[in-house]
Amino acid sequence: FQLDHGMLTTSVSSWKAVRKLLNMSLSPSMINSYIPTVNRKSRIMVEQVSKLVGQPEQNFYHEVAKWALDMICATVLGVDINVQTEGTGVPYLKVVDEYLTLVTKRMSLGMTTGDNIPNFFYNITQDGKNFLKAASTFRSVSNIVMERKAPFNQSEKDDYAANPRKPRILLDMIYHLAAADPEHMSNESIAEHLDEIIFAGQDAMADVISKIILMLAMHPDIQERVYQEIMSVCPDENSELSQEDCSKLTYTEMFCK
Repeated sequence: FQLDHGMLTTSVSSWKAVRKLLNMSLSPSMINSYIPTVNRKSRIMVEQVSKLVGQPEQNFYHEVAKWALDMICATVLGVDINVQTEGTGVPYLKVVDEYLTLVTKRMSLGMTTGDNIPNFFYNITQDGKNFLKAASTFRSVSNIVMERKAPFNQSEKDDYAANPRKPRILLDMIYHLAAADPEHMSNESIAEHLDEIIFAGQDAMADVISKIILMLAMHPDIQERVYQEIMSVCPDENSELSQEDCSKLTYTEMFCK
């Protein structure tokens, strides 16, 4: 992967620190605070998918993947990159499969031959050249997030000092950790953490939601029950879904699980 300092490949002490921050950013109170963003991004996805009505059979995964990338950046990282409306990050989605295929191919080759190919020799092969190009695109979303992240102001710094255990946006906490310990959290380390968080979050959400859509399409009777429950809880299609509404969607939750 060439990610020496990401969450999966960093030292134990660094992993524990970032893992703790990730847990805090996904606390119940923080998840509830993401609901308005979830509503907004989901409404955009519905609008995009609605344009496909009446057209030949479509692969919805592409739209779901854009929604998922939009969501992970706007919620956990707190930076809106507008993938669905502006196309930011679409090159990332197009290259991620190629990137992972090349990584897997290189790992498999190493296990087959019993030897790991040095980077110098690998990089001059066609696979190596393709990998370096894909890796650059793979990093592009993390770079955009870091560029758009607003710097801390003094009031935010004071709030951190007064409330060190307060749950916050993950990226804010990572930057605060970097400011406190720059030796172990460089800009390169931050970028690699973001690479892994963005990939894992986007891939997991896109995979789950696309499978839910597929199962609903395959089972019209269950689809109807889910629809009726949602309409009974949220009869106004223009209303925003709340945490209280979510707790009433018992059958829908059961189906998703």
